[in-house]
Amino acid sequence: MLSFIKRLFGVKEASLPEANNDFYQEQPEKMPELTEFDVIVKTLFEQHLSAYSAVDRHNHHIRQRVSREIVFSQLLRSNGFSLSEDKKERLYNTLVEASNIDYQELHAIFLLEDFKWDIFDNCREHCDEYQIYPYAYKFLENKPTLPTNLESALLFVRVAQLRAMLKEKLSQKIPTRKEEVYLLFAQHFTLEDMKEILEERLVEVTEQFERSVKWQKISILGQWFHYYSNNLFDYYLHRIVHRPLVKPKLDISESMFIEDLEFIKKAELSCFDENGNLTSIPPLFPGDYSRINYGNYY
Repeated sequence: MLSFIKRLFGVKEASLPEANNDFYQEQPEKMPELTEFDVIVKTLFEQHLSAYSAVDRHNHHIRQRVSREIVFSQLLRSNGFSLSEDKKERLYNTLVEASNIDYQELHAIFLLEDFKWDIFDNCREHCDEYQIYPYAYKFLENKPTLPTNLESALLFVRVAQLRAMLKEKLSQKIPTRKEEVYLLFAQHFTLEDMKEILEERLVEVTEQFERSVKWQKISILGQWFHYYSNNLFDYYLHRIVHRPLVKPKLDISESMFIEDLEFIKKAELSCFDENGNLTSIPPLFPGDYSRINYGNYY
């Protein structure tokens, strides 16, 4: 349970001429000034909350829903995201209306879509560029490449491809057991001889790999939306509604993988300006599990 920071009250002595007894009066707490980002978030929530009754605007669950509405709206309005018009209502129902994201439905929505999401695609490029793969991007390490020796090449291609080459060269009966095919093939062909079938196989496995990337991309979208909307709600609650006199800081989980931290550092990702004010909220990248510590827990 969150334990809110204790409020400190100043004291001053009364100076009424007819009174001899001292008494103390509470001083109003000085509220921190709103930052530029505070104003943006405050305005967004006010705009979306205006659609609800005065009572509902203070409802915890309504505010959480509004947070999801804001993130959904920002997602659709970004130039780096594409989705056909007939799928947007389904996506809204899956991400905003539902209390929990139905990942099976989420994958179904994008099944036939040419899914464009720039912040993921850019993150993927950076992973390959830096050769640093955060936990959510470990699957990228399985990107297929051409083998560099005969043994690896034999395992890389399909047995049917090997048998086809053997049939063209030999008049004898070609075995069907793959171990026998490997041995016979190695007696008659070199790695260089396999160049054409290796290229063909690379195209096949690359297509398979890209399908798996799309699957991961959709899953990461759901995770990103969940964390982003929750972090936005926390920001609104702690920075706009309660506004504590404590500087927020990035909360890095002890269980966070070292590759995630290395990637954040290498890509120079941050959500603070030079004065320690928030300019955005986590996730710092799709698949990031960071959150903000507002000084009201631990």
